[in-house]
Amino acid sequence: MTKRSAVGDMGRTIVRQCREGCKRVRAWLDLECGDRSHRFDSPRNGSGSREIGGSAAVKAVTAVTALHNGTYNRRMALLDFFRKKKPAPPEPLPSARCMILTRLQEPPDDDTVRNAWLRFPGASVRKENGAWLVAGPDVRAGAQFIPGPVPDGKAEQAAETPLWPNGPAEAVHRSHVAVGCKAEGGPVQQAFLLTAIASEMLNVFDGSAVYWPAGAVTVPREKFNAIFAFATPTQLPLELWCRFGLFRLDDRHGGLRTIGMRQFGRMEVEIERSSWGPPELYALAKDVANYILTSGTEVKHGDTVGKDAEQKIVVHHGRSTHLNDDVYKILTP
Repeated sequence: MTKRSAVGDMGRTIVRQCREGCKRVRAWLDLECGDRSHRFDSPRNGSGSREIGGSAAVKAVTAVTALHNGTYNRRMALLDFFRKKKPAPPEPLPSARCMILTRLQEPPDDDTVRNAWLRFPGASVRKENGAWLVAGPDVRAGAQFIPGPVPDGKAEQAAETPLWPNGPAEAVHRSHVAVGCKAEGGPVQQAFLLTAIASEMLNVFDGSAVYWPAGAVTVPREKFNAIFAFATPTQLPLELWCRFGLFRLDDRHGGLRTIGMRQFGRMEVEIERSSWGPPELYALAKDVANYILTSGTEVKHGDTVGKDAEQKIVVHHGRSTHLNDDVYKILTP
């Protein structure tokens, strides 16, 4: 066998393992979250099962972030917020997923991974075909260690962001962990839950970064945890979920395009041409995207947004310059 054919066989094996691992986790997530027949036995509960009950996504966010930064009271306020504003989507949400990048060659021992999952209130865990599966009456999640990098270099490409100056080179990894969840509530709550899980899995698998496919963005471990620690219901950690792609048109003008708003059922944001500098464009697009997802109102064609009463940024609905889709077009002064 030639060296080239051996490398090709290895690459095909990694892709196959990645697909099979993701397929196992997705198959588990596609089961109905409220089906109590899928609960597992657990010695930690006298009734024989440990449930994740009552706004599970927020309980997970509250518990995990409190472990990291001690802001338990603030996280309880976050829990109360989502209890009061729990939307009922007309159609079942697709599962959310991300990838933990790691240089480990083999996964940690089973007890270490199980104990990490059990930090989430009411978690019930089992291992099946190499995947750790978590169940409850209104949420289910899973993780699969895959001994190979994310195929096609997608995670490294997504690391080229303002959050990581040398991202593509530093995002090189030996293995990755496919992590997914499916929970009741809206897509933002589900993203919060997945972020909480990813933060915990970074520690367990000694991860270097998190790749979020729906937003085509890879964020290094330290910044991922730091940004999530300060996330609130009104200030979302959008840098972890979406790509804010800056580009230059000429010496005086630039623009920005987002990737990832569609995972929340909203249009992408585009700034086609502006004399504003990259930091200002980044901040503006993030503020507009945050408002769209948290305000509870639809931003209509011709509406104005701004950080205060004096700033009035016009938002139009129009066809994207690079996507075959409608987007929010921001016109800067």
